[in-house]
Amino acid sequence: MQTQDTIPGPGEAPEGDYLTLRDLADWLKISRGSAWSLVMEKREIPYYRFGDRAVRLQREDVEAYISRCRYDAGE
Repeated sequence: MQTQDTIPGPGEAPEGDYLTLRDLADWLKISRGSAWSLVMEKREIPYYRFGDRAVRLQREDVEAYISRCRYDAGE
């Protein structure tokens, strides 16, 4: 069980190989609704679904998404 001391702050990458939508939202500093839309509606990041509600993302898939979103100056 995580305590408040171990929960990463906004913009900090959470620990572990699998992330929740809340972890994603906190990491990217976006709303939970935007994180849900990014994953579930736009399907920008692959995910695993366990049961009706539990959605998990692999850290490497999120990092790959972040890399794809980068634009270099002048492009």
